[in-house]
Amino acid sequence: MKKLKIIKLLLLLGLTPYLAIAQYTGGSGNGNAAGTIGIPTAVPLGNYFIGTTSDFALASNWSKGSFPSGEYTEVRSGGTQPVLSGSQTIAAGTTINILSGASLTVAPAGVLTVNGTLNNSGTLTLQSDATGTASIGNSSGTITGNVTVQRFVSGGKRAFRFFSHPFSSPVALSNMMGSTGLIITGSNGASNGFDATILNNPSAFTFSEAGYDGTNNSGWNAFTNTSNTIAVGAGMRALHRGARTQLPAAVASNPPTPQSATISWSGNISAGNKTFSMTKSVGANGGWNLIGNPYPSAVNVGQIASGNRNSIATFYVWNPSLATAGAYETQSFGADYILPSGSAFFINTPAAATFTFTEANKSTSAPAVLHKSNELMQNALELQLRSDSSIHWDNFVLRNRSQLSDAFEFTADGLKMKNSNVNVYSISSDNKNLSIDNRPLNESKEVNLAFETSSPYHFTFKVSHIEMPDLAVYLEDKFTNQEVLLTQNTAYDFVTTADAASQGTERFKLKFKNAPTTTVTELNTTKHVFSLYPNPASSTIHLSLANPVGTHTYAIYNQLGMLLQSAELNYDTQRSHAINIESLSNGIYFVKIDGEQVIRFVK
Repeated sequence: MKKLKIIKLLLLLGLTPYLAIAQYTGGSGNGNAAGTIGIPTAVPLGNYFIGTTSDFALASNWSKGSFPSGEYTEVRSGGTQPVLSGSQTIAAGTTINILSGASLTVAPAGVLTVNGTLNNSGTLTLQSDATGTASIGNSSGTITGNVTVQRFVSGGKRAFRFFSHPFSSPVALSNMMGSTGLIITGSNGASNGFDATILNNPSAFTFSEAGYDGTNNSGWNAFTNTSNTIAVGAGMRALHRGARTQLPAAVASNPPTPQSATISWSGNISAGNKTFSMTKSVGANGGWNLIGNPYPSAVNVGQIASGNRNSIATFYVWNPSLATAGAYETQSFGADYILPSGSAFFINTPAAATFTFTEANKSTSAPAVLHKSNELMQNALELQLRSDSSIHWDNFVLRNRSQLSDAFEFTADGLKMKNSNVNVYSISSDNKNLSIDNRPLNESKEVNLAFETSSPYHFTFKVSHIEMPDLAVYLEDKFTNQEVLLTQNTAYDFVTTADAASQGTERFKLKFKNAPTTTVTELNTTKHVFSLYPNPASSTIHLSLANPVGTHTYAIYNQLGMLLQSAELNYDTQRSHAINIESLSNGIYFVKIDGEQVIRFVK
């Protein structure tokens, strides 16, 4: 009994129990003749990795010919070290010790679930690259010792990203740098551990809920030294300038296109339920909290239970691929949204409360996969705000919900978190700016659609989804005196100018009528519809009118809204007119006909 208790104690301490075996030679076998006992050999009790190949999950790579189950096992130093490329579970009652000098690597997209015990005295690494990120799955067991967790950061665009760490204690900012991590600048440059630049402007920030006043960039506090720590469960933002191998060019006046980087940091990882406080300061702009993913795993934020999020309806993620340098996206709880490991999101709480993650929220699906539920897409309109075909600036969602009101309701609507340059939103009856608006809609209802831009430009409203079977939805443009019926994939081009009326809260309005019964033929005869060809064009464009009649005026504008040329065209005798554009430089232009219809063309 004492020997068994000693072995159990060794296992609990993460130490390896061995059986000493010595070979006896000579003697008669009856105990009377002399013999020789050889030098004892230490043989580990239980199962252990023998490494015929590196496959951690392969049964033949273990000394017993089976993956460990309900027993003590170990990974020893020397020889081939194990790599997990797929999914594997360490079952309850199973202990695996990674000994000093040994390692276990979970390859990108690999998933290790621990319902037993994994003791790490060597090296345990969760890898990340462009193909995926390794993770610890929904687990009920224990992992001890430091774990190195990687976070791949894609290149191609200089933009801020949101980050968090998956460890159980605060982590210094310097851990995000290393040899392969981020380029991070800040006050006093190298003397405070930062990468030096001429101005030493900060590129990494924490967020203070109490410091946010509703204006862009408020609430962000710069790190003052790379020894400053990132709190457990806290989100932060950092500018991705590129790989560290791109220094010093990446911090020069004309930096190259950022390459990808890989953050590699270590610590004791977080596990089990994680609850974080959400604060609500006094004032109209209080309640914005930046919450970090606390796990070394992606999480399905969209399916977090209502009781674990104070019944709040929406959350906000930063998408660096939007606009020219990133923009906020408003997402609805109740629809799948897979947030990557090492990322963060905003949530606005109406009162001080808590937010809880559970192991069940972990996900093995690809990050940022968004599956909108049928319920959220019913009786709904979704508009994208774009420029050309390449820049996606913002989104807006309107839902017809008869059980709700025109006022903001935190259990249904989403407040608008302002972007730095372009924004589209509606306004509730209690003067809240909304990016997701749920309200009752009917023929007597009109919804003002606010639009803001930091400079004159050309834009397109595109209908990415519409399902309102009982209503026809029209977009009214008061600046051009146009009204457009919105259907799936409708694209409405418009420009903004120095005229204040070309943007703001009064230019656009959504109007509703009972579902139309008018035929296409009837609609076509109610107003003049022009077409333009060729497009793109080199020297001449043609404006054609389907039912030629009357005199019509055209005007050509550039992307800044400047009038370049205009004239009257008589369609009484011909249905098409040629317009010379040889004097125009190559670029994008807009033709406005009779101050109403706008057609975009490229020279």
